[in-house]
Amino acid sequence: MEGQHYWSGTGKLGNETELASLVCDMVKSDECINQAKGTTKGDGWTKRFEILESFERDMGKLKDYE
Repeated sequence: MEGQHYWSGTGKLGNETELASLVCDMVKSDECINQAKGTTKGDGWTKRFEILESFERDMGKLKDYE
């Protein structure tokens, strides 16, 4: 929107580097016009999977206390 992207699920302001890491760099298409494509500075899928795995481990530990 007006040169800035927002995450559809949260409506929060996004950044071009993370968008490139999550979308453009995964699709590897010349159609992506994001100037940040090919950078490795954004939080990509690897980082998100690590967060999910950590959450899953923590939830498993909580079940042990029930």
